[in-house]
Amino acid sequence: MSNKISFDQVIEVGCAADVHKNNIVATIRWGSEKYETKEFGCYTSSLTKLRDWCKQHNVTHFAMESTGV
Repeated sequence: MSNKISFDQVIEVGCAADVHKNNIVATIRWGSEKYETKEFGCYTSSLTKLRDWCKQHNVTHFAMESTGV
């Protein structure tokens, strides 16, 4: 007998970002198969580009991880 676990998708378009010392790597994901990844700097102008990219793709949820101090 096989137990398969499945989840309903509740977020239509989400972005996840990994924050490093000198850059941010962000991925926007649509569903379970389509995604796009970009790298941004850590200064205000780059963060503005990240924001605009998310708005352009109608991102509704944003999560980030920082593993530094």
